[in-house]
Amino acid sequence: MVRTKSAAKKQKGPAATTSRRRRGQETHVDSSDSTDNEQVFQPDNPRNFVSRNAREAYHKLATRHVIYGFRVVLEDICRGGLHVKEMLDAMGWTEFVTRKVKVYPQLIKIFYANLSAMDEDGVLRTTVLKKNIEFDAETINHVLHLPNSGAEELNAFTEGSAKKAIMGDDWDEARTLTSHNLSLEYRLMFWIYNHIILPRQGSFGKFSAPDCVWFAYIVGQRPINLGHHMMRHMVYFRRRMTLALVYGMLITLLMENAGVDLRGMESRDLYGHELLNDSSLKKMGYVYSGRTNSWEMKQKRTRGGQDKEGEGFEEEENPDDIEEGGPSQPASYEVPQNITTKRGIQLILEKLANMERKLDEHIQECRMAAPSRPQARMGDPSTGGPSSSQQPTDPFSHPEA
Repeated sequence: MVRTKSAAKKQKGPAATTSRRRRGQETHVDSSDSTDNEQVFQPDNPRNFVSRNAREAYHKLATRHVIYGFRVVLEDICRGGLHVKEMLDAMGWTEFVTRKVKVYPQLIKIFYANLSAMDEDGVLRTTVLKKNIEFDAETINHVLHLPNSGAEELNAFTEGSAKKAIMGDDWDEARTLTSHNLSLEYRLMFWIYNHIILPRQGSFGKFSAPDCVWFAYIVGQRPINLGHHMMRHMVYFRRRMTLALVYGMLITLLMENAGVDLRGMESRDLYGHELLNDSSLKKMGYVYSGRTNSWEMKQKRTRGGQDKEGEGFEEEENPDDIEEGGPSQPASYEVPQNITTKRGIQLILEKLANMERKLDEHIQECRMAAPSRPQARMGDPSTGGPSSSQQPTDPFSHPEA
């Protein structure tokens, strides 16, 4: 029996929710209470933008990656005596990091394309679906249920004193701090900081100087005005054309707070790799032991047949981008066990000499290819670039977007 298209349509019947697949990911359109938004909405329609420059900015933003958000499943990560919830409660961030919010991929880039520069009162303005949205730090704290107080300038620590605050007074200030040096509770808090509090792309193995200061505030339970810092983070990432657009879930809450009609618009929930749960801990190299009621590092089998405890903290890799893991680490050089120690040392020295030779050749090639005068960098007076005082006050003017 051959079924016609019309017969197939009749058999399928009306559905309350339709779905679409895009790049292997599923998005949903709620058609039960939809308006005409879905039928007529085109993201690049000139009516969606406040100016021609904003529309041009949208086309440049179209290729930018978007960090929609991440969510913590406290029931999973608090097993085994981990006190992550207590640390989040002390900062007032628990509801924020565990909140489940849909995101609207089509509207996020329109939100950023129409985003204006921050005015003197610290207010940002944008327009989505012909609805004006004004928000400041207090608005963000309100929609995310965050404390509307705390430090706006994090200047209580230097990089060295921050390291000591995190690791103890015995820590050498000159030593590089990495996630490998942290306890499991601190590693999870560092993950939350890098993916939810101040999300960005890249590898999160090493602490930068700002990371050290931020984490010292978190470990010391010092209040932070998170809404203020999130606004600055949005402006910074909107201005840098090579960086991702951030806070997809926050944008949903800001649109709902402003009364934007989102019915019929394409939306999606968070995917599995955007959750911090027990699966994330397993990918980090931990297994839950019911015998000890704790998370323990996996035992790795070496070539000699001996069990070796897993080393370090391996970030989960995002299949869509390097958002969580960054570039993979080079494999370590192992000396074969069937040779003498003297011969093994000789092989290592030969390998190091070969690496040094290749590095010298690469440096020489770079010098030959470089221009006679280094290119001036923005904001660096030593190279002849304009100082920050010479830059326009608008952090991202639409013609340059």
